[in-house]
Amino acid sequence: MAIVLFAACAPVCVAQQAAPDAPSAVAFTPLSPKQKAQHWVRQTYAPVTYVGVTFSATWRHAFDTPEEYGGGIDAWGKRFGLATVDRQTRMFFGEFLYPVIFRQDPRYFRSEKTTFGARTKHVVRRLVITRNDREGESFNASGLLASLTTAAIKNAYYVDSERGFRDTMVRFSGSMGSTVTINMVREFWPDIKRAFRGKRKNSVKD
Repeated sequence: MAIVLFAACAPVCVAQQAAPDAPSAVAFTPLSPKQKAQHWVRQTYAPVTYVGVTFSATWRHAFDTPEEYGGGIDAWGKRFGLATVDRQTRMFFGEFLYPVIFRQDPRYFRSEKTTFGARTKHVVRRLVITRNDREGESFNASGLLASLTTAAIKNAYYVDSERGFRDTMVRFSGSMGSTVTINMVREFWPDIKRAFRGKRKNSVKD
């Protein structure tokens, strides 16, 4: 699933210019609460957000999850609405509220390393360590709490078969996997884009 999501999101990240949302740590400048609010608002209507929502709704529809929704276009619409609420809730807590409370930066910062292994390690490390407003690093309370809070809130509007502690933990762990996938795109897409440009230039020369 992660590979499919990576392939689905990558082209859109180019159109959305993922690089500005994944700046180098060398160019780090803390965001004010107002700037964090602006960052959150931009994410709510970004094309990549709705590509992810559409993918999630279609995936759940293909596997008839939840079964109570049934089939057909109306059922897909319900799943799309559900995925939209999920995503917007996650962004409110993870891109704005908790980063303001804990004085942490909601943005992803690409690694300064050059090897694939070191950069992949940086992507995974970003789950638990983030930049703070003091231009240092700290435990990623805002990101982890945003995922956990969103997973718990879903118990208020999900069907009975998908409520409870176990389902909350499953959703929380799934959110961790999604975060790693999205950060992999942010980390490596600029390199992939440059590689494609290089091949295109060479083909023109030939």
